[in-house]
Amino acid sequence: REEADSKGEQWDWDEAQRIAFGILGLKPWEFWHMTIAELNIMIDGYNDRLTDDLARLRYVAWWTASMTRAKKIPRLEQLMNTQKKDDKPIEARREEHKELLEKFKRALNNGR
Repeated sequence: REEADSKGEQWDWDEAQRIAFGILGLKPWEFWHMTIAELNIMIDGYNDRLTDDLARLRYVAWWTASMTRAKKIPRLEQLMNTQKKDDKPIEARREEHKELLEKFKRALNNGR
């Protein structure tokens, strides 16, 4: 079931459906309401995600291999710590937020 597009290139609808329903996980009605351009964008996005996932897996593999060679393994708390060192306590952030809101309100009132 191939058809020629406006450029005369063949479009394989069976392959497009296989990709849409299988790889992309689209429902039939989602697929049939899409344009070819939208499908191609979704396929590009999927390929980008795969590239990112592969890079992440390579990093994890490298990190795992390096940890097996480490003389001293860092504590799990150090590895799992996602808080940035420059993060402020929640109270300080709330106070900054209040100050910014007050400045914003004053700026709005001065503009009237």
